[in-house]
Formats: sequence, structure tokens, C-alpha cells
Amino acid sequence: MEPSSGKSKTKLLLFIIAGILVFGVLFTLVLSLYRAEGVATTTEFAPEETRQPGHLVVDAKLVSLDPIKGDIIMRLQFSPEGNLVAEDGFSLAKNLQLDLNNSTGKTQYNFKKGERMNPTDVVFDVYGKIGDYPFDKHEASLILIFSAAKAGQENAPVEYDGVPFTVNYSGALAGYRIDASEAPDKETGFLQIDLDIKRSASAMTFSVFIMGLQWLLALSAISAAIVWVNGRKIEVTMFGWMGALLFALIPLRNAMPAVPPIGVLGDFLSFFWTETIVAISLIISVATWIFRSPAAK
Repeated sequence: MEPSSGKSKTKLLLFIIAGILVFGVLFTLVLSLYRAEGVATTTEFAPEETRQPGHLVVDAKLVSLDPIKGDIIMRLQFSPEGNLVAEDGFSLAKNLQLDLNNSTGKTQYNFKKGERMNPTDVVFDVYGKIGDYPFDKHEASLILIFSAAKAGQENAPVEYDGVPFTVNYSGALAGYRIDASEAPDKETGFLQIDLDIKRSASAMTFSVFIMGLQWLLALSAISAAIVWVNGRKIEVTMFGWMGALLFALIPLRNAMPAVPPIGVLGDFLSFFWTETIVAISLIISVATWIFRSPAAK
């Protein structure tokens, strides 16, 4: 008996070690995924191949994203260079004008000569089908047009020339994968940045896990109901478990990352079905208990 007992302990020890190693690998992979998704990479978009003497550098930072409202907020900071800067090194040497696709505020900003270019937050539209959550995809575009006033005669209409500029885009939001690319149309003073927005791998994986968990809980409830219908003694305390499960599925569904209100694709794949299955299981179980003879109970 002793050799057999020793082999069992060895197998158990190997099983524990293997489990620890697998957990360690998975834990490391999850942390690596988190770090990769949380890094705000900076991409330079330059309409001009070379910087001209009068050049503007724009730092565009992604602040927030709300696909339900269809809004993205971007913070723009401006750094004029060359002959755009006055002798003090901060204020403008000429009047500049910015036109952009701001959806909730001004679409034109005028920066006057002798003043600094203050940072500004802009809101632009997001287009996509939020109802496809958690497999939804969205698109957005930021359009910037910079121009400088020409020197002209007094009382003559003001004319503008395009100002070359570079945009340093950076942005990383939890739960989203956002890829930025430059539109092919290039000309002095004009730039369009296209954003391709998807759910991050971690957010999508966790959402699918929650949907799978809902199905497992629902199948466990209907399995218990089937067993009781086939004659097994009913444990009345299980009614409380089914009733609690019926209401627990709602906060479980809402625990999915950045989930929209009820009615999205994920609900049609799991929540609506599982909530119905649990409710039917509870009704069947209670009816079986009521109509079963006292001797069988």
C-alpha cells in the first residue's frame, strides 16, 4: 500500500506544479495584454514632407469616447514655430485661422497676432452601430485646416494662405482599440485623421465570458428542473437559488465593460434567452413540487 500512496502523492504534487505553471503563464499573458492596451502611442501626421520656416505643431490627445452618444473629445495644443512666432517666443507673429469639424461648438477659431494659442477641446462625431455590442465597430474623422492672413491693402478683404503643420496624435482609452490613419488627400494647411474604433481584446473577451457564464447558469437551472420532473426529491431551498439567479443575471449582464442599455446584440445572444430559461425552470420546478403527491415529496 505504501508504494501506491507514494505514487498518488507524486501525481498530486505534479498536478499542483503544472497548475501553478499554467496559472503563471496565463497571469503573465493577461498583464502583457493590459500593458499593451494601456500604452498611448504617439503617431505623427505631417501634411508637409519637410517643415517650412513658418510651421505649426499640434499635439492632439484623445480625452474620451462615448459611442452611445456618438462623441469623441480631442484636446488640441498648439506650438507655433519659425516666422509664426513673435520675438517673445510665445505669441503669434501673424493672424491664424483654424477650421475644423467641431460638432458641438465653434467650427472656426481665430488666433490674433500678439496673442498665444490657447489649447482647446473639440468634439467630433462617431459613426457606427452600437447595437452590435460587443462586436461593434465605429469610425470617426478629425479635419483640421490652418491658414494665415495675407498682408494686404487697408480696407481690402482679408485673404488666407494655408499654413503647414504637423499633428502629433496620442490616445489610448480603456476598453477600446483605436487605430489612427492619415487620409490620402494632402495639401498645405489641410489634414484629415481617420479613426477606426473597436472594442479591445480584453473587453471583448470578458464580454464573451460573461455571456458564456449566463448560459452555463441557465443550463444548470433547467437541468435541475428536468431532474426534479423525472422524480428526484425536490429541495425547496433550490427555489431560492433559482429566484436569486433570475435577478442576479441582470447585474451580471451590466458588469460587461462599457455595456450599452439593454437591447444590443449580446442580449439577443445570451441575456434574453438565459433570463427566459431560468424563469421557465423556476416555474416548472414550483409546479412540479405543488402537484407532486405528498408521499413523493
